Formats: sequence, C-alpha cells, structure tokens
Amino acid sequence: MTHACNCEPISVSPIPTRGWLMAGLNKAAAYVAAVWQRRRHRREIAALLSHDDYMLKDIGLSRTDVLAAVLIHDEVDPGTRLAMARNERHQAERARKGVRGA
Repeated sequence: MTHACNCEPISVSPIPTRGWLMAGLNKAAAYVAAVWQRRRHRREIAALLSHDDYMLKDIGLSRTDVLAAVLIHDEVDPGTRLAMARNERHQAERARKGVRGA
C-alpha cells in the first residue's frame, strides 16, 4: 500500500529538550531564592522590635509598621511593606503640616 502524500514523517521526541528542563529548573531556583530572601528580611525586620518606640519613631517607623511587615504573607517582601508604611506616614505628616511636595 502506498501513501498519496510525499511528506516527510514528523518525529516527535517524548523526552523534553534540555533547554526546557533547564528553564524550569532556573525558574524554580529563582523562586526559592526569592522566598529565602524574603524570610531573611523578615528576621532582620523582626529584630527592630527590640528597639523602643522612640528609636523606631526616630527612623520614621512605628511598632505597628514593623509588626505589619513581619506578619505579612510570604509572597510580599516585608522590607517593601515597611518602606511603604514609612513613606505613607511621611506624606501624611507633610500634608498635616501643609508642606507641598514637588
């Protein structure tokens, strides 16, 4: 029996290519590194709780800001959350004093 098509047969490899596998491994490694870094940041920020409220206020933070950053879920960098809280407080204080931003 002959085939009417003069096409070349397509070969499909059931094994994923090395590039696909390496890309997946690199993505997984980057995710693990990011989680590890966020947890390290969380420990470093938790150490701020050993300072008194006056010291925290001196650097533009409150104890509530630090606690919120430490207790935020793992997908958010606690340092980013802490910086946002500090910036929001700074902007609110400037607005209360009537200082306009540039």
